[in-house]
Amino acid sequence: MQQRLVADSLRYLETLRQEAGDDMGLVRDLVAAYLKVGDLQGNPYGPNLGDLAGSETSYGHAEQQLQRLEQLQDASDAWRLLRARLHARQAELKHQAGERAAASALFEQSLAEFGALPETLQAQVDVVVERSQVLDHHGDLLGREGAASLNQTEAARAQRAQARELRDAALRLHPQDPR
Repeated sequence: MQQRLVADSLRYLETLRQEAGDDMGLVRDLVAAYLKVGDLQGNPYGPNLGDLAGSETSYGHAEQQLQRLEQLQDASDAWRLLRARLHARQAELKHQAGERAAASALFEQSLAEFGALPETLQAQVDVVVERSQVLDHHGDLLGREGAASLNQTEAARAQRAQARELRDAALRLHPQDPR
């Protein structure tokens, strides 16, 4: 059933992509939708169908739509956030595939993009949670014991400490938010 849902979603997104034209809002929605479908297909850090190749293809479609937005001269904060999210997901796939150096570079790019977002956006709970997860995932790549890593344990500890600081600050600002 989940595979059918993904297939139906991809067909629908292809139709929307062909109709999007220069509508930046719709193209941004397409990027977000391709990221969600890619997550369902094979994001290794969440429940998925185990279709890593399909996930990579969907993230590729998201990247194409981000490039389309760039051509339309979209310099919005939403575009920047989507780009940070895409690079994090691509890093996760590279890490899963054992391409550690490429994964690390993409994690670093994603974290730089999260860090370049306006402070008001960085303070939003969903952005804090996602950024802290990227820090944790990069920390796993850098130095997780008993797993394929780059054996940089001090850098891994620093990534995890930064993630913890972000979550602690968000918790102080939003103590009732379950995220």
